[in-house]
Formats: sequence, structure tokens, C-alpha cells
Amino acid sequence: MTLFQGHFAMAPDENAKTNLPFSIGGVTQNGKHNPPHNNQDAMAIYTDSQIIIGVVSDGCAGPSPIGENDYSFNEMGAQLSCLVTVNAIRDTLTKDSKLDQEFVDKVNNALLKSLITFSQFAGKKPIERKHVLLEFFTATLLTVVITKTQYIIFTAGDGIIGINNKLHILDDQSGIYPTHDVLAMLNFIEPRSEKAMRIFEFGDTKNLQNVMLASDGIEDLIDSKSDEINILLKSKPLKKCDPGYDPVFDREFRKKVVFPLDSKIKSKLHDDRTLILVRRLQENNLIDEQIQIQDNQISTSLSDEPMPKPLQQATDSNKTNENMQVNPMEPVSGQEPQDKEDIE
Repeated sequence: MTLFQGHFAMAPDENAKTNLPFSIGGVTQNGKHNPPHNNQDAMAIYTDSQIIIGVVSDGCAGPSPIGENDYSFNEMGAQLSCLVTVNAIRDTLTKDSKLDQEFVDKVNNALLKSLITFSQFAGKKPIERKHVLLEFFTATLLTVVITKTQYIIFTAGDGIIGINNKLHILDDQSGIYPTHDVLAMLNFIEPRSEKAMRIFEFGDTKNLQNVMLASDGIEDLIDSKSDEINILLKSKPLKKCDPGYDPVFDREFRKKVVFPLDSKIKSKLHDDRTLILVRRLQENNLIDEQIQIQDNQISTSLSDEPMPKPLQQATDSNKTNENMQVNPMEPVSGQEPQDKEDIE
């Protein structure tokens, strides 16, 4: 069994402070279900003074029917989808933004344009572009965005959502990917009746206690006739911490979930597992006695802060194509487990 670890598509900034009273952390585990044993899940976390973003993506294990491989390489699409989504949210969100359908549509359009750009590496032949999209860039997407006053959760495909102590398994979304919208835009397949990306829930931040985003690989932990995941969702961090990224969440996850469940789960063959958890911090979980949130600290734009270099590169690529007009009727050319840890 491989270890649950905090591996991110974009490394979180441990020094980035937020005025929001939440901690956020994530873990991922390479499964043994897929033949090449490559982790096709990905996750990304971003925080700054006024925003928290979490993204989980699960690459489709099935290969493109056009090629001859027995498995896909869609971990590439999962990683890039996380990066592009975080980038698009930061570019779209301002202090006056409403987290609504219009906001989600802008993020979705940025992702679809990026996928179109990626497909152009295959050349101009439609069959080759279709193969690249299905073999390398087909992945689900679960996203949470939290500001001082609003939060929104939106999804594209299956997975597990936990919110305010209640779990939701999105089995009815299985087989839905943003890539299918791109294939329809390029006239390679028939369009679906609705877009892949859709709102799951939104509301006032004051009413938010916790959010969990997880790939479907976590479902076997939920089905293990145990309550560890529910307990984790409702729990407080083991250690006092600053609001924002929690760098020891992987250790907490192993302590609270993995070790108690180790003897209860018989099968060692499982899918990749990835989970991000956001929890409201109470006063006894804060390093400081009080979080100071001042209205006058809200910047003119939430995207004014410096961007990490890997994300900046993704931004530049996206901005290069932001004016590209897509005609829906015409293709576009162009370690082994460690000993049990006690962090208390």
C-alpha cells in the first residue's frame, strides 16, 4: 500500500495568510487498480488574504478507442485541469463578483479554451486531435471557492462532496468530462443536453462549516462499514494552526482515517484516492487568539497578488488564446507505509 501524501499539481504557499477562518489541506494516494499504477488523480490548493480555492481532478483510466494502449495517460489532463481552473478563478474573481452561474460559465470557458489549445499539439487532423483529448486530457473536476461573504461548489463528473457534515456521492455524474464539451465544440461528437460543469451548491460563507472534495476512489473508505470519513469531516484540526493551508493534514488523515481502517479493508486493489478538506476554525484551533478581518483590507481585485511561476505560465498560455473564437460547427486548426504517526 502506498502512502497518503500531500502532493499537489501546484505547491501551496505555506506562508500565504488568509483572513478567512478556515483551514484547508489535502491528500492523495496512488492506487493499484490501474495497470500502470500511475496516480491519475490530481489536486490543487490556493489561498490568499481574501480567497480559498480547492480543486480535485480524476483522470479517466480508460484509453482512447482510437489508439492501441491498454490504459490512458489522463493524469496529464487532471494536473493541467487543476492548474487552469485555479488560474481562471483568480483571473475572473474580483471583490464585486457574484459566485453564480455566470462566474462558473467564465471559469468553464477558460478551461475549454485551454483544452482546445492543448489538442492543437496533435496537428490539424481531427482524428489525431480527438485521440489526444481522450488519451491525455479527459478528467473530472470538483471545485470549491470561498470568499469572505460567499462560497460555491461546482463539479464536472463524478466524485464525492461533503458539506456541513453531510456526504453526497455523485454516481449519477459518472462518465461526464469537460473534454466531451470540447469534442462537441469541435464537431467531433454530438453535443450533450447540458454542459459538463455545473453548480452543486452555493451560499453565504457565514453558514459554511466544512467542505470535502474527493475522487471516487475514496468511496471504498466510506463503504467500509466504518465512520472515519464522517468523523474527519466533523472534526477540528489536531493542532492549532493559522487559517489557510494546513501542511500537516496528510499526517492527520493517516492518523484518523488510514490507520483505523487498515484492518477493516480487505482488498488492496483500489482506485487512486484524493481528498481535500476545508474546515472552519474555532478560537481554540487558532494560533492567534482572534482572526482580524477588516473590510478595508479588501483589495480592488483578488487577482492582484503575485502568482507562482508554474501558475503564471499556465496563465500566459490561457491569455494568449482568450480571444480565440470557437465556431461550434467548424473544427479549430492550427514508498512503503510509514509507522503510525502521532502528531498530538
